[in-house]
Amino acid sequence: MKRYYTDEDVLRWQKAHKDSVQLQLEKLKSEAAPERIDFRLGMLTLAYQTQGMIAIALGQFQEAIDAFCASGETRFKMFERSEAGVGRELEAGYYQEILVSFVTRKESLISKLVRLYRADNGTPDSMYLGRALKHLATNDLAAALTALSAKKPRFEGQFVGYADCLEAIAKKDKQAFLVALETATKSWTKVAARRDRGLPPPLSNS
Repeated sequence: MKRYYTDEDVLRWQKAHKDSVQLQLEKLKSEAAPERIDFRLGMLTLAYQTQGMIAIALGQFQEAIDAFCASGETRFKMFERSEAGVGRELEAGYYQEILVSFVTRKESLISKLVRLYRADNGTPDSMYLGRALKHLATNDLAAALTALSAKKPRFEGQFVGYADCLEAIAKKDKQAFLVALETATKSWTKVAARRDRGLPPPLSNS
């Protein structure tokens, strides 16, 4: 698999995020307002995910899975708070947490995240992808294809190819999935290059 980063990049990431998890855990202890607790849980989720991605870059795959499990458990706390009416309203964009949870292959984690995930509040692209993904996660392939047959919204560059990936999974078409994955990878590469230059991500109808 082609690497899109250098050893120097990994060292930079390690230095920048060395204490990020502990920092967020400490700040979480001092929060009292409901909106601040949710904010801190969100930051902690991202900190765990970042540690997981760094571990992947280092070839430390079990450490990566452990970090992604911690990320999912933290996000689930947000989901529980929302369900209880004490946290922020959930948005469809959290479907990305479902995708991350699949990496862990931890059925109990995936199941409880999917159970509380809601895809009816958010941007059109997030709701479109979130509805299809939730159906796929519950193995309702027909419902997933129905959701994907709706008119596609515009996607930001980093999400180009996602819908095609989900459709290929629903159809169990490995070749189509590989093609869609390549499209998504190329789009992400362009987005990363634009971000490095301080430019916003492009929009696409695909």
